[in-house]
Amino acid sequence: MPTPLSVGTTTFREISVQETLSKSGFDTLAVILRGASSNLAAEKANWTRGITYPGYPTMFLDTRDSVDRGPVSEINLTFHGFLNSFAAENGLVDATDDISRQSVTLSTDAGDNVSFSFYAQVTTVRWMYRGTDIPTQPRFPSQVPSVIPTNLLFQPNPPNYAGSVAGQYKARGRLSQFQRTRMAPSVWGVVESWETLIEPINEIT
Repeated sequence: MPTPLSVGTTTFREISVQETLSKSGFDTLAVILRGASSNLAAEKANWTRGITYPGYPTMFLDTRDSVDRGPVSEINLTFHGFLNSFAAENGLVDATDDISRQSVTLSTDAGDNVSFSFYAQVTTVRWMYRGTDIPTQPRFPSQVPSVIPTNLLFQPNPPNYAGSVAGQYKARGRLSQFQRTRMAPSVWGVVESWETLIEPINEIT
């Protein structure tokens, strides 16, 4: 909980702070300030888009609205960014590894088309970039190691297929998500996801 309760000299004070952590997008910080309605305009002027909240150096103001309740008013502030502290190198915040069941259709050397199941690994990496230019490409293409084999084919359909699929497929890392948001001047939040898929050799480019 941050110690400062106001960025200005008005009487508005923090009455609620709610943190919401996301592993596949940006974290959210919801703050409610309450104070005298006579100071509402002055306090709102202190909260401009892109400003950080005291105690949260990587959460940036996205939206601001207020409610006038007579002599007392409330200001609702919503910040987006990263609640976790991130490493200095490469701006890495965190990485999440997930496994999902997928399917692929392969052709055997006998001309049969066979569908197989396999486990696909998905790695989602969240990172922060500071600079005047825009981040234009992924930064963490490597996969997080997993003990679950992601290149094992099972449950063929039809089960009595002829021929072999050996040499007809390859495990391939594909970018499945690249989300970037300008949090503040010269500050960008990026979420990228990589998926390890089994693909037919003739479809790999």
